[in-house]
Amino acid sequence: MKTRTFFLFQLLGVLLLINLASGATTTSSIHGMHSALIDQGVQHLVFAERRTVPDGHWYANIGYYAPSTDRKLFAPKSRLCLLDVTNQE
Repeated sequence: MKTRTFFLFQLLGVLLLINLASGATTTSSIHGMHSALIDQGVQHLVFAERRTVPDGHWYANIGYYAPSTDRKLFAPKSRLCLLDVTNQE
């Protein structure tokens, strides 16, 4: 599982770099990334939609302050999402 996860991150990174290098976020490049994920057997992607906070630490948008679980480090309207790659929902 670790190897497959690592490979997925490598794949996404390469696809992103190719996309950025081409200077395009065209429909064809998006379909290419979608096809590559399907070809690798990826069914779901988990990702976070978040607004940044001015804390400055890498973990500031995903966790809690240590003294209180009631004080969150992420901004309102942030959320964890699950994308079904096969039907894009």
